[in-house]
Amino acid sequence: MKKLAIAKFATSSLLALICIKATIGHTATDTEATLHRYLQGIESISLEINTAKEHRNAIISRMDEIGRELGNLDIQSRDVIDSKPGLTDGINNIEAQIEQLAQKITDTGEALKFIENKLNAAPKPTLLEDLLGRSIEQHRALALKKFQLHKTKSLLNNFVSEKQRLIDSKASLSDSQQSLLRSVQSLADDRLGLVEKRRLLEAQFSSLTSTIVQKQDRQAHLQRRLAEITEDPQKALFTTMQGQLTDPTEGKIQHHFAEPKAQGLLKWEGLVIKAPLGQEINAVFDGTVVFADRMQGLGNVAIVDHGEGYMSLYGMTDFLIVQPGQQVLTGDTIGTIGSGIGNDDSGLYFEVRHNANTLNPADWLEMRRISQDTGS
Repeated sequence: MKKLAIAKFATSSLLALICIKATIGHTATDTEATLHRYLQGIESISLEINTAKEHRNAIISRMDEIGRELGNLDIQSRDVIDSKPGLTDGINNIEAQIEQLAQKITDTGEALKFIENKLNAAPKPTLLEDLLGRSIEQHRALALKKFQLHKTKSLLNNFVSEKQRLIDSKASLSDSQQSLLRSVQSLADDRLGLVEKRRLLEAQFSSLTSTIVQKQDRQAHLQRRLAEITEDPQKALFTTMQGQLTDPTEGKIQHHFAEPKAQGLLKWEGLVIKAPLGQEINAVFDGTVVFADRMQGLGNVAIVDHGEGYMSLYGMTDFLIVQPGQQVLTGDTIGTIGSGIGNDDSGLYFEVRHNANTLNPADWLEMRRISQDTGS
């Protein structure tokens, strides 16, 4: 128990030391410096917005280009697909011609055999018949049959040659058809690639648009704050915000300020706000992050300097998204709710300090999102 008290005293001393160091050299009423920070912030965000818009315009141009490429691919695909029926009809027509020629070759081959048989069976004139002049008709009949045989052989050869030509044409058309199918598949693959590129660009476009809107909202907030402070410099002071600070998160108070701790040796120097794990934690007022790291007994801790010696502390966070030196505005995300201390449930440990002295946060917060009834 004694060791625990010593550890908690050391943590409290470290917090006090951080607060004292951060307030050294701080001018409570340095309105010009505050205005300068806001002007710098506005200028910086303007540059970020312009850069994001230029990037978004480049994405729009690329999306338009992809749209044109897709249009050209669709035209090519239609042309290729439209040529497919012609090739198919051509192949079918050639197959029909080949079939007809095959039948003609068969018929001509049978006719050729018939003529050869007739020629072989025809009686040959004898020498005596030739001498007596009685074989003229026989010679004429034989000559006619030989002429028919020659013509039939020539016709058969022509049919065979024409069939081979048609077979070669069919093979060529089949090759063209296969090439066409490959072209269709290639065009389809190209189209899928372009569609995927466009989908990724659309996601980037959406993300950039969201970023631009967020930055424009932040810029508008900075401009409103700048106008408020210019009109009334007192609004730049933390002192004037008592009872009006934005609640750091939504939840129920689990431990009140100055409430004795379990052993009764120490008291709570801030509020423990019971809240769901992972819920956002927000800055209660404009300021500069002076500490963002782990701290014994409090886990991940962020400390924001609000000027005039005032600081806010956010402990028990799951993780932090801020860094030392970073300027934050009211409502900016500091981190998310983490696990509790000891046996406590998940929640936020929140302090308000002035010149290292702890103040009751409930006196400074709006307490609109925080129930003061102890959460069970």
